[in-house]
Amino acid sequence: MESIRVAAHKLPSSVLVPALRYTFSLPAGPARTILDDVTKPRRRHRPWFKVVHSKGNWHGAWIGEGMQTKTEPEIHQLCKDADIVLFNVHGGGFRLGKPTMYMECYISWLEALKAFGLKVLMMSVHYGLAPEHKYPEPLEDVVRAYRHLIWDMGITSQKVVMTGDSAGASLLLETLLLSNDPENFKLAKSSKTTPKQFVESALPRPAGIVAVSPIMTDVTTSNSWKENIKYDFISQHTADVIKQDYIPEELLAKGDGNRFMRIADMDSGFKSWMPPHMLCYLGGKEVLLDDGREFALKVQNEDINVTLVIEPDCIHDWVCVRETVRDKEIIRKADQTFAHFINEIVQINILKRNQYLSPMVEELIFIPTELDPVIPEDEEEEPVAESALNELSESDELFSDSYHEDSGSMTTITSPARTSIDDKSFYWSDPDEYLERLEERLKTMRSEVSL
Repeated sequence: MESIRVAAHKLPSSVLVPALRYTFSLPAGPARTILDDVTKPRRRHRPWFKVVHSKGNWHGAWIGEGMQTKTEPEIHQLCKDADIVLFNVHGGGFRLGKPTMYMECYISWLEALKAFGLKVLMMSVHYGLAPEHKYPEPLEDVVRAYRHLIWDMGITSQKVVMTGDSAGASLLLETLLLSNDPENFKLAKSSKTTPKQFVESALPRPAGIVAVSPIMTDVTTSNSWKENIKYDFISQHTADVIKQDYIPEELLAKGDGNRFMRIADMDSGFKSWMPPHMLCYLGGKEVLLDDGREFALKVQNEDINVTLVIEPDCIHDWVCVRETVRDKEIIRKADQTFAHFINEIVQINILKRNQYLSPMVEELIFIPTELDPVIPEDEEEEPVAESALNELSESDELFSDSYHEDSGSMTTITSPARTSIDDKSFYWSDPDEYLERLEERLKTMRSEVSL
């Protein structure tokens, strides 16, 4: 079977995409049989993960270098010592998948972060799959797991970054929305949930979220649905099957649909429940492109630091389903962007611990990432703190010269004052040199403010 799985991973996209489209359209049972076998971790992946069956708290796998032989106390200590803990929820249309299904992607992320000298491990969550477990049971599983990480294990939310693809990203977004206000759980609790089993007070937000091709709505009328359905492995039939399997009959009868889909209808209020940093990957040929891009723009308009990566020739979930991408340079850049995004969060945490960021300055500051070094020339510091703050909040001088247009296919959104959204690329230069310069600037501003 190992050789069959290896051969499946080497299929050309012209064969793989129709095969995925067929698999996802099947009833849950046969679809799981096929997908679980193809995505089963290979021998070289096994040292990287340890499966967890924790009664009443969470199920899933810890993923990290040498994780297979670690004991529970050792894993707990690794979490305490880590720079970042990735809280991961896999995709699969709410019906398919396992927490170790994308090991090639997960290991690449961890290795890219190790190159920055960061200590990182992943908590990859298993949740109940539809149709056996309909909404909101999978959501409850994810919230319990996050609660366990934050409350039971005592891991500070400021070093947690959520990662999820497709349905997993949707579950994370709804987890953020609902856990911000426990009153929302009165609308979402399933009949199987008792108050002692669920969250009765707000959970702290993580430092950031990485959303890969998030499912935002069950509506399939956008232009990208019409234009890209011929390219993608997500079909209209698959969307109908997901809706039928995942959403309880009583909600369908009422026309309520899946309640997480209200996020797609929101126009404001994101800053009250979203983390301060979001990285979103979309494919230019995926049916969910318009929904994901619209969400990213709405979030960005509330001064949340959003990095949006759109690969024009890629389809749904291309970052995790890497076999659909012919040009492996695209994957390499995607992994580098991920690593730079996480490193930003770590560096911001370091600055906070060193007390260089006052709350006023923190709201104004944004550390952009990117790939190709173009270092801006040093600018003369103004002696007055108010001028320095105005420079950061109102002027583009510090940032505009730090970008250059690139002929590649990656589109990055930073913040409204920094770049426009179009089909070009904007790459940030050496983040270490920028951080050194930023740190000196913040020291100056802090001393001026204290006067």
